[in-house]
Amino acid sequence: MDHIQHAYKCKYCSQRNLGDKIIKAAVPKAPLNHGLGSASLIAHSLYQKYEYNLLLI
Repeated sequence: MDHIQHAYKCKYCSQRNLGDKIIKAAVPKAPLNHGLGSASLIAHSLYQKYEYNLLLI
């Protein structure tokens, strides 16, 4: 799973040579630490387990 973090630069500051001010958007936190599953994948797995009595492997 890839997380994309967008970075934005102030065009006004760059044109005036006041120094670039770079603002980075927050990266969404993973539902489980060190896990690769997204929130929708975890929800789907739990739904499958309890609705259809499937095993979690």
